[in-house]
Amino acid sequence: MSAVLETIPAMALDFDTSLELGKAAQARAGKYSTSFGWYVDGIGSIGKERVPVTYIPETESGENELTAPDQTIKRRGWPFSITLEVKNKESIKDKFWVDVRRLNYITKWARETEQFVLWVIEDERKNRELICASNDKLSSTPHREYNPYSKDRYGNPEPTWMFQSQVFVPFKDFLISQIESFHTTRSLHLPNSTGEEILI
Repeated sequence: MSAVLETIPAMALDFDTSLELGKAAQARAGKYSTSFGWYVDGIGSIGKERVPVTYIPETESGENELTAPDQTIKRRGWPFSITLEVKNKESIKDKFWVDVRRLNYITKWARETEQFVLWVIEDERKNRELICASNDKLSSTPHREYNPYSKDRYGNPEPTWMFQSQVFVPFKDFLISQIESFHTTRSLHLPNSTGEEILI
C-alpha cells in the first residue's frame, strides 16, 4: 500500500447520472447472476431512505441503522448467501477508485451483520465487463494506493483508495465456482412448554 502524491484528475459525474448508471449496473449484475443459476434479492430502503438500509439493535453510541449494500445472491448447494455491492466505474490509469468512507461503512455492515460482501465493478472502459473482489481483499490488499486529494462531485474532500486492476477477477469466475464439500439443510425449531425443541 502506498499514498498518491498528487491529485489524479477525474471528472465526477453529476448525481442523477451516477445514480442511473449505478441502478443499471445493479440490474445487469443481478440478471447476469441468474443466468448462472443464482437467485437475487434486492436490499431496498425501509421507509423513506434513499439508499438501502439495515436496522440493527441499538449500539452503546445510540446507532441503530447502517447503510447497506445493494443485493444478496444465493444458490442451491451453497452454504450461505453472498451480498453484493455493485458499482459502475471507469478505470483511471488502470486503477479503480473506491471512496474510503464507502469501504469503511460496507466493512462495518459486514462485521455487524456477519455477512460476506463481494464488490462487483462494471468496467465502463471494457464494454461493461463485470469484475469482482471481496470486501476482505479490498480492505487488506497491498495493491492499492491512498489518495487524500480526491474530491466528490461537489468539490468537497473525499479520500479514496485506488485499486490496481489485478486485485479483481472476472465475476463469472465466481458465479461458476463450485463448493463440493458443503451440504446444508435448514429448519426452524422453537421450544415447547416443556423446553423441548420442536420443528415448526
